[in-house]
Amino acid sequence: MSLRELKKETHALPQLKEHTEKLTDSCIHPLKALLHELPHQHHAELGDKFKCLKNAAEQLIIFQNIQDKLQHQSRQLIELKLSEFTQDTAKAKVISHRLLKDDFFNIPQTLLEIRMFGAQLKDLQETYKELHQALHKNLSLEHHVQLLHLPYRQQFASLMNLFQQQQNIAKSIGKEFIKMAKNNRR
Repeated sequence: MSLRELKKETHALPQLKEHTEKLTDSCIHPLKALLHELPHQHHAELGDKFKCLKNAAEQLIIFQNIQDKLQHQSRQLIELKLSEFTQDTAKAKVISHRLLKDDFFNIPQTLLEIRMFGAQLKDLQETYKELHQALHKNLSLEHHVQLLHLPYRQQFASLMNLFQQQQNIAKSIGKEFIKMAKNNRR
């Protein structure tokens, strides 16, 4: 993948905020409405699970900065390539140092955050499935049909697709950086 394509891909990533809002609006809020249809004996147990689910969904917004970091790193790679063409070794060293050691924009930290995002996504999905199954057991037939029509599979699939895109872009950034770092050492 060329640097230009890499930059376009990072800027074309969908916003995580939009995905989490869709998940919340189309899946989590309807679950809350269905939760109120249950007998009171199940409210406490499922209410706690619902709070965990809602908090996990809200915490996904924290990972929006991954996209900002990937965009910044792709721009830095272009700058590194330009400094390679102009044979500006001082600038190349500064950019390389930033990509490796910067407090906020370093590549290893971004990779760690992507892994954390994936783990958070899996936890959210498991919590949703547990709550979904518990509601499935205790709802009336009418409300059970409503539960089955929630588009949670589509929403989780789009979030997982975003996660996969972030992983692929980070992998490409790492490969390009290593290739350029090797060229600059010669």
